Amino acid sequence: FKWSDLTKFKTPFWLLTFSCVLTYMSIFPYIQICSDLLQTKYNFSEEQAGHLFGIPYLISAVTSPFLGIMIDKCGRRALLIVCSSVVFIIAYVTSMNLKGCDQCYREVYPLVLVGIGYSIYAAA
Repeated sequence: FKWSDLTKFKTPFWLLTFSCVLTYMSIFPYIQICSDLLQTKYNFSEEQAGHLFGIPYLISAVTSPFLGIMIDKCGRRALLIVCSSVVFIIAYVTSMNLKGCDQCYREVYPLVLVGIGYSIYAAA
């Protein structure tokens, strides 16, 4: 391996790599703080927050195989990557703007959106 080998990759590869890095840089920190967010903003117990914390992964695990098959048949991967980014933006903005309350499930909506966006991105 030589560092000069990296210059042989074409622009689409680097754009996809950059997209992947940015996407995962937005998903993992959100999921990492999710349990604390649910405990402090919504007064859930650690156990309850742990159950809700798994929503994005559960949704992604259930929907990814079906989305993968659908995307393989219809294509449009670039458009779907952009759509997944829009879903993430909606999820994060919604999460930021939700008012805290005592053990209400408002944060489930952004968690579901993160799961959907993650699934679309991974399948595309």
